[in-house]
Amino acid sequence: MPLFIAVKEGEAAAVETCIKRGDNVNPVDHQGNTPLHFAATLGHSAIAKLLLEAGALVNTTDELGWTPLHKAAENGHTSTLVVLIAADGKIDATDEECGTPLHYAAREGHNDTVSPLIVAGANPNSEDRQGRTPLHHAVYSGHLSVTKALIQMGANVDAQAKDGNTALQEATIEGHTALATELIARGCNVNASNKYG
Repeated sequence: MPLFIAVKEGEAAAVETCIKRGDNVNPVDHQGNTPLHFAATLGHSAIAKLLLEAGALVNTTDELGWTPLHKAAENGHTSTLVVLIAADGKIDATDEECGTPLHYAAREGHNDTVSPLIVAGANPNSEDRQGRTPLHHAVYSGHLSVTKALIQMGANVDAQAKDGNTALQEATIEGHTALATELIARGCNVNASNKYG
């Protein structure tokens, strides 16, 4: 069984067989994904560990600049994320949109993934290409528990994106009343203006 298929199917024994017969653990598909990218995407933490022990590159990027850590974070695979962090996965790696794994975990509402990233040193105030922080993403997507966790871990409630929007403005625009209430309770500036006034 080829390595990519073994990884995608979650067949750890087949992955071990591929490694033992000397298969390249860093082949790249047509989108720049390696077997480790797929293990991270699918949450196969034991397979990720096998691949890393066999020399898989933890910080390799696909054609969009995503590392395996981005994939694990976006998909909420905390155990795989922890394996990648332990293997020196770059916590604040940025993709072509300057998004970090924390941006994607926050956007998707994966609270269990947000916390280990910040504990490992992820910057809760990192900005993507639009100047949006993980807090902007969590609020825009309506994730109250992630919003609370980010604020508790140091996210700036008054950070403004390039369009001038704060998290409170995102909450208001998207109709997320509970999030707006939480941000106000945390002392955000209710008078901040964006580029539209």
